[in-house]
Amino acid sequence: MFRQLRERQQQRRARAAEASRAFASEATAIAAMATSAMVTSAQQTSQASSSGIVGSTVAQTVSQSTGVMASQAAVLTSKDVAIQQAALQEAQLQQALGQIKAEKEKMIRRRARMQRRGANIEELETMDLTNMDDDVRVVRRALLRVIEMQEHQTTILQDIQQSLAILAGRAQVAPSPSGPGAWPVPYPPFSVPPVTGVSPYVAPSSVAIVSLGMPLSGGVSPGTSFVTQSLVEAYREDQFMSEIIRRLEAKDKKTSAEFELVNGLLFLEKDGNKRLCVPNSESLLSLFLGECHDATGHFGYKKTATNLLQRFWWPTMMRDAQLYVETCQVCQRDKPRTQAPLGLLKPLIPERPGESLSMDFMDTLITSKSGMRHIFVIVDRFSKYARLVPMSETAKTEYVIRMFKENWVRDFGLPKSIVSDRDVRFTSELWKAAAAEQGTQLQMTSGNHPEANGQAEQPNRVVQHLLRHYIKPNQVDRDEKLALIASLYNNVVHSATGVSPNSLLLTFKPRLPLDFLLHEN
Repeated sequence: MFRQLRERQQQRRARAAEASRAFASEATAIAAMATSAMVTSAQQTSQASSSGIVGSTVAQTVSQSTGVMASQAAVLTSKDVAIQQAALQEAQLQQALGQIKAEKEKMIRRRARMQRRGANIEELETMDLTNMDDDVRVVRRALLRVIEMQEHQTTILQDIQQSLAILAGRAQVAPSPSGPGAWPVPYPPFSVPPVTGVSPYVAPSSVAIVSLGMPLSGGVSPGTSFVTQSLVEAYREDQFMSEIIRRLEAKDKKTSAEFELVNGLLFLEKDGNKRLCVPNSESLLSLFLGECHDATGHFGYKKTATNLLQRFWWPTMMRDAQLYVETCQVCQRDKPRTQAPLGLLKPLIPERPGESLSMDFMDTLITSKSGMRHIFVIVDRFSKYARLVPMSETAKTEYVIRMFKENWVRDFGLPKSIVSDRDVRFTSELWKAAAAEQGTQLQMTSGNHPEANGQAEQPNRVVQHLLRHYIKPNQVDRDEKLALIASLYNNVVHSATGVSPNSLLLTFKPRLPLDFLLHEN
């Protein structure tokens, strides 16, 4: 804590020293301007006096040659001209001295305010909190947070000024609206424009790439006013931004809570962060997008958007950033694809019922009264007909083979293929031998890819939903309800086939309790 306070004090002292140097340099500049103004005025006055003397001599000569009286010509002696020159120089000197004195007093008052503020902050930070009330501590903490927020905003404004100074040179060579990166509409279209070999926002290739906040020569370039002027002029042409400025000037409270106008530039303030609002100007958008993408390493959309969100804002900024990154020539040329190419799909389409089956073991997580926890799910991939067989958690492969023969082979015969996951019972040698003996091909899915066996995974979810409706709260009668659940599932119309599994597999429609309501039944 004390280390942080000491660092803050050192930073404030450094800023105060820098401000003092800036004040001294400003005063020197003002004095030099006043001196140059006096020298210029003196030269002009001397020129005027010499021309006056010549004029008076010519007037005397003309009057003598034409016989006109000498008293009719306006003649100024050298003494009169010297008096006028001295009076003019004195007036200019007094004006320059007055300006220097006013600027000096202004700088003194500003320096005194900064010193008082620094002393107050230092006193606030070094305040002894041992004998203070909680209310005083809360107020002190709030004041320190306000001071930190003001310092952060000041840093952001200085960084933005430096960034604008860097971009000033690039703005003069930015592409015109008729260039290859131009859009015929005010804002970028929703669809990706046709490929022309140039990104919709093109940064000039002849300008050296620099990063935001890094001055080219350690100072502010003379083009900052040009960029500021371009932003102000673009605000007038942008209806959205001009409407915000109009509301700010009308003292609208809702707009003033989010936006702020500083020296003609519009800022969006949110969460203590001020972001420059960029109007709908293609050259400015190209500059800022290129600065946040090209000049920072050609990173992807997320990093480019993060760079933009830290400093700028406009309504379609995220969409423009994504479009800019997707159409960047450098990224398309130099960045390899890291995603492996997708393999070809191999659809398994059976030709008739009972030809291909899907199997899976569903864990119910609850052991019933009879010791059953798993459900052996068998689904005909053609008709979607399902059989649900309760099974214990420790069931062996021999028991699985016996249950399969009793619940499927006995009624529907041997299948040609079985699709399953890589459960230890399906990968065992005993299961493979039994399948080879009955002429069944085993097709196992890849590890951690249950979607490959969706024919069995989908009934698993339906069975879980149906069981919740009919089992007891303690869930110990789960295996007793499997026959009812299987009947409900097989008698309802399936969305993939348009008919019920029973109708498709059994070739007739089983009678249901609802059928007894009809007159013919």
